[in-house]
Amino acid sequence: MSAFGEINGTSDVVESKEVKETPKSSSEVDDTISSKYDEYLGSDRAQDFEYKSMVEKEKELDSQGYVDSKNIVASRDLDAPHFYNEYKKKEDFAALAERIPDVRDRLTAGESIESLCGDEELGDCANAYFKDDKMLTVRDNGDGSYQLIDDGNHRLKAAQDLGYEVPIKYEDLKS
Repeated sequence: MSAFGEINGTSDVVESKEVKETPKSSSEVDDTISSKYDEYLGSDRAQDFEYKSMVEKEKELDSQGYVDSKNIVASRDLDAPHFYNEYKKKEDFAALAERIPDVRDRLTAGESIESLCGDEELGDCANAYFKDDKMLTVRDNGDGSYQLIDDGNHRLKAAQDLGYEVPIKYEDLKS
């Protein structure tokens, strides 16, 4: 039934209802919207849903630090026949990647990256995967996967083969 009534097939009005609410001014509407939005922001639902800019994602990574290497898409074909060669040997990259859990554990325990980079056993891995200037740089694809940017295909492949999570940093969008 509408606010103006219903027609029973003729021109007779069967029943009508009055509109009970008077139109609000635009400032009253703005106040209502603002009030409802403030109420929403304080709710659990709003706390669970949070827009994350690239800077916020970078901060999140600083606290989490690692993603599953299988979720990173390489910048070249990792299964190409000549991916590894006499200068870039699969065994060398596998040996580096095998130490990822050890470096991660020691970082978690509070040891500095500088100390680990100088470590006789873990230094190569710490330098290759964890040092800021060599860390795998990615772009977020927005679907739970990441695109590797530029350097790191061999390191990525070795980590993927072992099923390890790897530290990443986001592409600098300013450049």
